[in-house]
Amino acid sequence: MSFHSQKTRGGTETDGRSAVKNIECTVYITTRRGRTWKYRREKDGWTQTGPTGTVHSLTAEQLLSHILPPLAAGKRSSVSVRVEADG
Repeated sequence: MSFHSQKTRGGTETDGRSAVKNIECTVYITTRRGRTWKYRREKDGWTQTGPTGTVHSLTAEQLLSHILPPLAAGKRSSVSVRVEADG
């Protein structure tokens, strides 16, 4: 996985699109069986919403420990990670 970035006056652009800050996006992790966890940045940290709707507070380090393993596994991963800009 590679990203091409260039610095612009308004911030950083990635592949011609403007970069999204971590306070402006939602991260979704979905298993092969269709269960999805949602991660959002809130005023005082991150929250994780599980497939059943249960919400937990997370630190940035805890968030990374959930997201990095599936990203590192690449195609061998049993989950998909999707990031969407908040509209």
